[in-house]
Amino acid sequence: METQELYRPTLREKGVQKTQSYEIGYLVYVAFFGGIIAITVLGARNARWLGVNKSWINALITAGVILLAAKFIAVSALLGLDLGRDINQYIKLGSRGAAIFLFLAYYYLMKYKYKEFLAMGGEVNSLKGDGIFWVAIAIFVEVILLSLAGAVSHVWSNL
Repeated sequence: METQELYRPTLREKGVQKTQSYEIGYLVYVAFFGGIIAITVLGARNARWLGVNKSWINALITAGVILLAAKFIAVSALLGLDLGRDINQYIKLGSRGAAIFLFLAYYYLMKYKYKEFLAMGGEVNSLKGDGIFWVAIAIFVEVILLSLAGAVSHVWSNL
């Protein structure tokens, strides 16, 4: 009777969740081309897959929302000013810098779990499809937000 207990499986497929991950180094491309929105979405997804503490994931999502709001406010404020320089370049540079900062935060947060994942024989998912999709969505959303920021700036300048 006791020998039968030894051969009984202890893990069931329902209770086991397969761990998956993207190549976390490639998320830098998502950050550079897709900006704050794309790296926040894919970074949070990958961190969740790897089992990173949810409070840290939520903190980085909050940081992404704050950085996006700061970009919106900066664009709204700076579009109404005649600075004599191409302010668009500075906004792009600041936005890319913020996205790279978020990438570094996600990378640091996930690197130990990612190494464990690889050591356990985990297979890395391709980032091509999801990366291109979220870069396109992020660009679309940011164009809408920047158009809205331009409208807000126009309204404020006419008051």
